[in-house]
Amino acid sequence: MSGGFRKVKEAVIAHQEGDQQLLLVAVAFGKATTNLFVIFDESSRIINVDISRDFV
Repeated sequence: MSGGFRKVKEAVIAHQEGDQQLLLVAVAFGKATTNLFVIFDESSRIINVDISRDFV
């Protein structure tokens, strides 16, 4: 078990193409850190969120 959410450690724009932007968000849990992959559309709305397969 990884433990509960603690904090966002860092967020960086990983890729931008056309109207979409991919943001990598490093998040810390009680015993682990992993990346969230967040995709935004042209209106800055979140259209997809995924978590690193290594974490699942």
